[in-house]
Amino acid sequence: MCSRKYRQKFINNILPSDFCISPGSEVFIYTYHPKQHNGLMDVSRYKHYKSNLKTVKLIAPVDNLLGEEFDDQNYHIFIKGMIVDVGSKSKFKIVFDNENLPGLKSIYLPKFSSDIILNIVPSFDFIEIGSKVLARLELDDSYDSESIGFSTIKKDKLIKYKGSDIRWMGVVIKKLKNKRLEVMFSINSYESDIRYEFIANKDKNRPVSNSNITRIVNLDEVVLLRKFPQCL
Repeated sequence: MCSRKYRQKFINNILPSDFCISPGSEVFIYTYHPKQHNGLMDVSRYKHYKSNLKTVKLIAPVDNLLGEEFDDQNYHIFIKGMIVDVGSKSKFKIVFDNENLPGLKSIYLPKFSSDIILNIVPSFDFIEIGSKVLARLELDDSYDSESIGFSTIKKDKLIKYKGSDIRWMGVVIKKLKNKRLEVMFSINSYESDIRYEFIANKDKNRPVSNSNITRIVNLDEVVLLRKFPQCL
């Protein structure tokens, strides 16, 4: 069992100055509310079941080993996109793969937005215990190009998003041999209340656990979670 030593032990990773964001860069967009980024994606946990949940008290997770603030309304998700040059001095346009992320429309974000994360695989030497990373966390253990990373209901239709374009926040708790990492995932990336397992599994494609989920991943499967500067 993991101890409390991982709580908020987050590292400010330092990378070479040539890692920067510019048109053509592949990025992940941090989304934690259904109305965020012009309603980019419905990340709510129970939005379509509000009438059934009004009389039910939501239970906080049994274990919260990273000491995070638990969001009992929404999942916190990172969505893959690409920066497109639109000639603006203040904003980036981000477009999404409609095959992997059906229905997602392009958005505009300020160039200095902290919600834009550069998709860059770090050197193993840059990773420390406590480094924040993005990685896949799915209900299906296949983790291939067709597996589903998240889903939601839109106009009574289940919309599925492929895991190749979805990431979740985690913290490195072990560095292993052969450039492998053990990652402990954020409490806002899965369902912690067993009473809503059916909703989480069927409608949101989220696993259920009463403690932080861990996975062993290869280095090339993670993205370093930090704010990168714009290219000059």
